[in-house]
Amino acid sequence: MFPTYRTLTRRLALALVVSLLLWVGIIAGACQALAHHGDLTATTECVDGDRVVTWSQGWGNVPSHVTGEVRSRTGDGPWVDRGTTSGESGRIEWTVTYPGDTTTGPWEWVEIQFSNGHRIDSARRVEGLTACATPTPDPSPSPTPDPSPEPTPTVLPTPTPTLEPSPSPSPSPSPTPTPTPEPDPSPAPTPEPSPEPTPGPTPEPTPTPVEPSPEPTVTPEPTPERPTPEPAPIDDVPELAETGADLGLVLGVVLALCGLGAAIVVAARRKREGQR
Repeated sequence: MFPTYRTLTRRLALALVVSLLLWVGIIAGACQALAHHGDLTATTECVDGDRVVTWSQGWGNVPSHVTGEVRSRTGDGPWVDRGTTSGESGRIEWTVTYPGDTTTGPWEWVEIQFSNGHRIDSARRVEGLTACATPTPDPSPSPTPDPSPEPTPTVLPTPTPTLEPSPSPSPSPSPTPTPTPEPDPSPAPTPEPSPEPTPGPTPEPTPTPVEPSPEPTVTPEPTPERPTPEPAPIDDVPELAETGADLGLVLGVVLALCGLGAAIVVAARRKREGQR
């Protein structure tokens, strides 16, 4: 018995739904697998005879709002926090120092724990290394002794001449004291009393003649002398001469003008007479 058309349609629809769900799951798993991708790299160098390894942990395809805590450990050592991731991709670096004769390093374990629950584990070690050469310290230069300084000649002190003491002046003779006269022991003479004068007759006063007083003599006052005019200085004579010369010149000009006027009048009169 063949299925009806309605039953066949239902089975095809169910098959399509199941196929669609399967593809959604596959795509989601693929996207989940592609997300939170990480890689661990290393670079090495010799520094002062030691092997220094720089580790770098990267991440990618991480949602921008998701962060992750990065930690690592070397071999069986303790876990050490290396920082926090931010952004869709990036890298975090740190260094580990090994002995200089290391040719194969221990494993470096790294894990990133994201805030959305996803986790990335990485592990790697460096191999085929060459031992680092031990640096030879540069020989320290021996100190060159400083040349001994030349001895400084000793300067002998100049002898100071000894000055002879000057003779002290002889002391001046002290003056001889004058002897004080001794007092006379004889008593002083007693003065005799003077005799009292005997009063005589009082003489009458003699009249003194009165002399006439002389008349006062009038002394005439001296008449003040008039000042004698001093003669004009000789320097004024040229000025007077110049004034006379100027007057003569003016007078000559006036006379010349008068003569010229008279001549003009005479000539005019003669001309009139000739016209008549």
